[in-house]
Amino acid sequence: MKEILQNPYVFDIIRLEENEQSVGGKTMSDKKDKIVTVDKEWCKGCGICVAFCPKSVLAIENGKVEIKNIDACIQCGQCELRCPDYAIYLGGK
Repeated sequence: MKEILQNPYVFDIIRLEENEQSVGGKTMSDKKDKIVTVDKEWCKGCGICVAFCPKSVLAIENGKVEIKNIDACIQCGQCELRCPDYAIYLGGK
């Protein structure tokens, strides 16, 4: 849970609990709500998702995208957003 303190003169202050982190203006707990899924039949291996991933979770191997470090994923959704073939998405567990 987060507590927002309003300060009309400067900016909003967001106080996070110990198990939360702020990513791109969004608050996420350490609990992963979604996981990255790749449909290899749809993947053409263009590498766009790999290039946009800020945590180097993905890699191209044998002409297709592979998930190489799922623990580093921050669930930002850049891979899903940028994939022109809709071959990668964030889904529920």
